[in-house]
Amino acid sequence: MTLLETERLIIRNFGTGDSEALHEMICQYESSELAAYDQQWPTSPEEIKGVTEWFAAGDSYFAVCLKDTGRFIGFVALNPEQKGS
Repeated sequence: MTLLETERLIIRNFGTGDSEALHEMICQYESSELAAYDQQWPTSPEEIKGVTEWFAAGDSYFAVCLKDTGRFIGFVALNPEQKGS
């Protein structure tokens, strides 16, 4: 399902087929100097497959893809504000 479409991008729900692209992105990020300031991501293909399946099962993570090629270039995470009781 496409959530949002712009002139250049498609933002859509994650699918289990996004595992390889997410793995590539996470491995690149983990090897950058910026990774020292964030929690460590899992990097094995099996762990990334599990993360991708978890992303795909909910409505809080969305894949960002280039519209002209469909190439996965990142993701958006939503953290809805929880109301107190």
